[in-house]
Amino acid sequence: MSSPDVVAIGDVHGCASLLEQELTPHLDSGVELIFLGDLIDRAPEPEGDRKVLERVWQLQDNTAAYGLSGVTLLRGNHEQMLLESLGESKAGTAYDRWRYNGGEPALLPLAGEHREWFEQLPVTAIRGGCLFVHAGVRPGVPLERQAFEDLIWIRKPFLSKPHGLPYTVVHGHTFRHDFQITHLPHRIGIDTGAYLSGRLTALRIETATNPCSPMDQSGQRGSTGINKDVDQICTETIDLTPERGHQTAAAKSTARPTTNSWSVREAGRSSVLVAAAFFGVALRGGAVASLGCGLHLHPKVAAGLQGINAGCQPQCLAQRVELSDGLQVD
Repeated sequence: MSSPDVVAIGDVHGCASLLEQELTPHLDSGVELIFLGDLIDRAPEPEGDRKVLERVWQLQDNTAAYGLSGVTLLRGNHEQMLLESLGESKAGTAYDRWRYNGGEPALLPLAGEHREWFEQLPVTAIRGGCLFVHAGVRPGVPLERQAFEDLIWIRKPFLSKPHGLPYTVVHGHTFRHDFQITHLPHRIGIDTGAYLSGRLTALRIETATNPCSPMDQSGQRGSTGINKDVDQICTETIDLTPERGHQTAAAKSTARPTTNSWSVREAGRSSVLVAAAFFGVALRGGAVASLGCGLHLHPKVAAGLQGINAGCQPQCLAQRVELSDGLQVD
């Protein structure tokens, strides 16, 4: 018996309307839906996180009724940050980190009710010749020895070199500056920045007769509907990510270092301006104005961005922003 096709869905980030739009063509098609993580945070519409979660729970609980062979949800770094927030007895470092990355406090009661569901989210799924994961893998490391943190957080060196595993890795987490799909022999990146671009990707992949060959919307495999250009390699980086210890996926833990030592590598004024755009702010005469992207800036972030015009090196509590001639972000 042949395996059903898979529809891989990129980072949703609370875009409930876009999700519904992308789901519709695949209902009653017999496919398996695989969500690559980051269902939540930075929602551009009211109660988007809640709507997205309730919709995927509905699909999971009624797969046959919706004409699906299965619904698989993978864990992304945003689900992990939410879990770590729930693990604190009171608001602390983990909660602050989640908020800085677009977390909405109103989601916490619902998340608390479904905490076990979040805790049981897997980090990988293998179908045919495809390995589905949120962020990627560390090149040169066997799958069974991959670090949990890498699977949900990694960028370099995964984005810039072949990984060496006997799979095509289908991932989200990092979107291109042009919001296009990345299709390379060793990986397919389908995070298209839905909460910023208005484009959510649902990619149908036939895993049985032609392992990990994607179809475009016309049903043609390997056609021009898939962007085959090699990624722009990031030559400048502002690393706003705290140091993280590595652990294997098999020894998964929700623990994360509680250090407040955050580093920034200054990559120049233009890079910081792009970082400011990512955080949902605009620099106007040194002032920081919210653009309503669902992000909530800590005063230290705002102060750091305001200090750019004065030549200050911003010190932020945030996440990694990687730049080429455009923007690649979580």
